[in-house]
Amino acid sequence: MARIPWREGTVLSIETRPGLFVLAQMLKEPSLGFFNLFRNVNEWDDVVPSDLPKLFDCFVTRQFINASNCKKWKLKPCCWEPRERKIDTSNEFSRVVVWEGTPQERSIGLIGARGKKRLVEPHPVDRFAQNVVLPAISENDADTINGHELKNLGINPEMNERLYLCHIFGRNVDPLKDVLFQRPIPAEYETYLDIIGAEKAK
Repeated sequence: MARIPWREGTVLSIETRPGLFVLAQMLKEPSLGFFNLFRNVNEWDDVVPSDLPKLFDCFVTRQFINASNCKKWKLKPCCWEPRERKIDTSNEFSRVVVWEGTPQERSIGLIGARGKKRLVEPHPVDRFAQNVVLPAISENDADTINGHELKNLGINPEMNERLYLCHIFGRNVDPLKDVLFQRPIPAEYETYLDIIGAEKAK
């Protein structure tokens, strides 16, 4: 499969799980915007992106594009400014246990599960710096948590499975964010947790 160069405004389809596709748009690199439109057939010539509901936009790696089943479409892009404020986590490594005491119990090693989570935005002058908007995000601050993406870079197959879950739930969901903020974890997240290296209880 030929690599797709990053060009702002390019509209492309991306396969989530086999046979389920989502429409996306390249924004300012490395931001990719996803529309809330999924199809079992990879045909999009009838679509007008400006008429579609937006699901979310986030940072992704080139590996995500290169390793996913992607196809460019000659569709007029919509006006989409990526959200600059992101949730930044600490560099502290720890393990998190989900579904504790059940046959599905998982132990996950994560960076950022403990320690502060902050809301940050790019510095207006220094592109290597960032401004802290909120120095600590409470686990009860649903508006901030739900309204902002993690600063992490999405990769394949983790991001593909997240998109599949968005389709299943009919809204923007982020399993990693739910784990980091110690929220209740639905059973549908099992495959996602396995992808990010969860270890089953012995």
